[in-house]
Amino acid sequence: MTAIKYILKMILKLAALPVILILRIAMLLTKIVGYVGSYIMSPVMLFILGCGIYCLVKTRWTDVAILFGMEAVIGLLMFGGLWIYCNAMDLCDSLTDFLPSW
Repeated sequence: MTAIKYILKMILKLAALPVILILRIAMLLTKIVGYVGSYIMSPVMLFILGCGIYCLVKTRWTDVAILFGMEAVIGLLMFGGLWIYCNAMDLCDSLTDFLPSW
């Protein structure tokens, strides 16, 4: 019984290696996209915020709603990328801790 258990655990460990590799690549890509995106999207978000404040002062309420909706979507996309990165990192760390276990 213990030999079968040992063999199954080795098969799972071998199957975990490609998953770890894919997760590491996903982490690298999301980190690169996050940094580049933040440098590009931060000025865009500031411009949209400024336009929203201008439209707020001029009482153009539909424009204010559209601009702040755009701001929220951009913020959610940036947050989603960070969420993917953190979850991939946690899963990769869990699989890496699983590898040396007996």
